[in-house]
Amino acid sequence: MGALYVNMFNGWCFTTNSSNCKGGRIVLAWNPNAFTLSVLKVTSQLIHCLVCPKSGSVEFCCTFVYAFNQSKEREYLWRDLCGLGFGMHKPWIVLGDFNCVLNIDERVGAPVRHQSMVAFRNCVDICGIEDVKAVGHFYTWSNKQAGEGRVFSKINRVLANDLWFQNYPNAEAGFLSEGEYDHCPIVLAVYPCDNIAKKPFRYFAMWKYAQGYTDLVKVNWSKSVVGTLMYQVVQKLKRMKGVLKELNRTGFNDIHAADIKAEHDLELCQKDLHLAPGESELADREVEAAKRYKLMHAAYISFLKQKAKEAWAKDGDENSSLFHKSIRARIIHNTVHAIHDMHGKWVCDPTSMSNAFLEYYQKLLRTKASSRSNVMIDIVHAGPTLEQLQKDQLLAPVVVGSFTIFKPTSPVTSEEVKYSMFSINGDKAPGPDGFGSHFFRENWNIVGEDVTKVVLDFFHTGKLLKEINSTTITLIPKTNRPKSVTEFRPISCCNVIYKCITKILCERMKCVLPMLIAENKGAFVHGRFIMHNIMMCQEIVRQYGRKNASPGCLIKLDMQKAYDTIEWDFLEEMLLALGFPTQFFNWIMFCVTTPKFSIMLNGSA
Repeated sequence: MGALYVNMFNGWCFTTNSSNCKGGRIVLAWNPNAFTLSVLKVTSQLIHCLVCPKSGSVEFCCTFVYAFNQSKEREYLWRDLCGLGFGMHKPWIVLGDFNCVLNIDERVGAPVRHQSMVAFRNCVDICGIEDVKAVGHFYTWSNKQAGEGRVFSKINRVLANDLWFQNYPNAEAGFLSEGEYDHCPIVLAVYPCDNIAKKPFRYFAMWKYAQGYTDLVKVNWSKSVVGTLMYQVVQKLKRMKGVLKELNRTGFNDIHAADIKAEHDLELCQKDLHLAPGESELADREVEAAKRYKLMHAAYISFLKQKAKEAWAKDGDENSSLFHKSIRARIIHNTVHAIHDMHGKWVCDPTSMSNAFLEYYQKLLRTKASSRSNVMIDIVHAGPTLEQLQKDQLLAPVVVGSFTIFKPTSPVTSEEVKYSMFSINGDKAPGPDGFGSHFFRENWNIVGEDVTKVVLDFFHTGKLLKEINSTTITLIPKTNRPKSVTEFRPISCCNVIYKCITKILCERMKCVLPMLIAENKGAFVHGRFIMHNIMMCQEIVRQYGRKNASPGCLIKLDMQKAYDTIEWDFLEEMLLALGFPTQFFNWIMFCVTTPKFSIMLNGSA
C-alpha cells in the first residue's frame, strides 16, 4: 500500500482508523495544496473531519463511512452519526458504504430486512440529511454471482444537510462502473456556479403588492405605440418588462431580506410603544410598520409559492421552509452538469451541452417521412366524419362558462377570450416573453381590451406575429439519473396570448372529438383516462396464468416521442378527411407550423 500511495499520491497526506480497528477499515487521503483537513472523530466505522478548501469556498464537515455487515454493529454507527448531527451548524456531507438500503426498491435479488432499513432511515431523519443529486448507476454493489444468484443493492451513497445544499448547490455524486470489483466508485463533483448566462425575464405576482403598482401599469400601458394591433401589444409588453425590472430592483430584488427587515422594524416599533404606550406618534409608526410588514410578507410568500409550484399547498397554511426545500429540490433535479450527446460522447461544458440538445431536437422535430403513404380517405370515411355528424344533427353544443359553442367555427366572443385567459394557471412556466397569466388577470381592466382584440384578430385573419407564437422548450428529466439527451421530456412553454388562442381551439374540439374517436381510445377526449385501458390490460393478463386458458399473447407497442414526431402532412390530411371546415383547419395548421423554438437549459435559453 505504501508504494501505491507514493506513486499515485505523492505529496498527499493520509490518515486511517487503524487505531480503532485492527488493520484499519478506512483510508483517507487529501491534497494539502487544495484542502486543510482536521480529523475530529474516529471510530471503527467512520472518520469525521473538518475540511477547509484553499480555493476560498465555505468550510464543511465531512464524514467518511464504512459500516459493518451486521445490523447490531451498525447501531453504534447510527448512534455516532446522530450525535454528530445534533447541533451541527456547518455544511455537512456523509458518504461511503452504509451496508444498508434506505428503501425497499434499492435491492434486487435478495430480501430487504425491514428493521435494518428503518434504523438507517431514522438516523437519516434525525441527522437532517438527504441524498445529493446522483448520476450514473443506481445500484452501487453487486455480489458478482452468476445467474439467479446475482444481487444488486444501493448501499453506497452521498448524503448532505441543508447548509451543504445552500453552499454547494451544484454538487453531484457520480457512481461509476464497478469493473472487476463489487462496489461502484463514487466521484463527488462540485461544479462552478455559472453566473455568466443571463436569466430570462419572468413576471412575479409579488409585484402587485408594491405601492402604486396598478397606476404604474396603467400609465405605461396607455402610452401610444404606432403599428398594427398585435405589434402594439408586443411593444407594450416589452416596455412593461423594463418597468417591472426597475420595480424589482427598487424593492423586491432581495424579497427575503426585505421581509426580514420589515418584521424587524415592526418589532422595534412595538418595543418602543410598550415603553411609552401613551405616545400617539409611536402608535402611528407601529400601524404603518405593521402595514408594511403585512405587504412584504405576503409578497415573499407569493414569490415562494410561485417558484415552488406546489399546487397542493396553495390554499393551506404558509410554510416557507417547505417552499424553500421544494424550490431547491426542483432546481437541483433539473440542472444538467454533463450529458451524453446522441452519438454517445460525454460533454460537460455549457456550450457543448447546448449544442448536444440542439442537435438532438433538430433531428427529432424535423420531418422524416420522405416517402410517407397518404391517408386512405375511404377508411377514414368508413367511420364518423364532421360533415356526416352535422348532416345528421348529432353535434352536441358545449357549454363553456356562461356561453355555448355550437360548432368549431362559431364566432369567438370577448367573453370567451376572458374565460380562456382566466383558466390559464398563472404559476406555470411562461413563454419567451416572460409574462404568465397572473399579469393579464391582475391587470385585466387595463390590458384586457387590447389583448382581446389581438386574439379576435387572429380568428379573423388567421395570422400572428412571430413574437407571439415563439416557444421555449424546457427540458425535464424523465429519470432521477439522466445520462443522455434522450432521457429528457421536452415541455413547450408558450406565450400566454398564444395559449389563450389554443385553449379556445381546444374548447371547440371538445364538441367534436367524442363522436370522432372510438370509445376504446383513452386519449384526447375529456373524461377519458389512459389508466382505464391499463387496468383492462391488467385484468386480461391476470387470466393468462390459468391452465385451461387458450394459447395467446399480448403485444405492447410504443411509439417513441409519438406526439412530437407527427408529420404535418399527415395532420393536414386527417383534418381534411374528417371534414373539418377550411377556416378551422387553417387556424390549427397555423398554430402547429409557425412557432419558432428555442431550448431552455439550466435556466437560460
